[in-house]
Amino acid sequence: MRNAERRCGFSLIEVTIALLVIGFGLIALLGLFPVGLRESGLATADTTQSIFATRVLNAIQANAGEITSLTDWTATNATKFTDGILILLDGETITPGGDILANDTVYTIANACGIDGQVVRFTLNIGSIAGTGNRLRYAAIRVADDRHSRIDNNTIYYTEFRYEGE
Repeated sequence: MRNAERRCGFSLIEVTIALLVIGFGLIALLGLFPVGLRESGLATADTTQSIFATRVLNAIQANAGEITSLTDWTATNATKFTDGILILLDGETITPGGDILANDTVYTIANACGIDGQVVRFTLNIGSIAGTGNRLRYAAIRVADDRHSRIDNNTIYYTEFRYEGE
């Protein structure tokens, strides 16, 4: 009877092994948190970039729909396409300044999308697609969500639009 009572509990070795298994599991679980936080930050940055690029490209497409002169459509500086985009971004600090957005210029915006401290850098290119008689144009924008990353490694957001005038 005495031996049966002794076998009812856990030995010190069994408890130690169980604690080690639980400890390793918790360490592995806690190791996932930094990875999750980093990935969450990257997803937020991708979303910010996408929203900003969509906002600018939609404004350019809206402007393209309003152009009725082939001279304005084929102008190399593409000012008619970018009219009002700086107004669209009103309240956001843009450098370098100017009245139009120039091709291949890196612009930096502080407080982008109305978020204090949010910095967005972008380059915008507007051009003609060869072989279309300048009736088919494109706009491509690259966006970086901070001051220091290389903008030329980021995703290109792209759209095309066709001249429907005479």
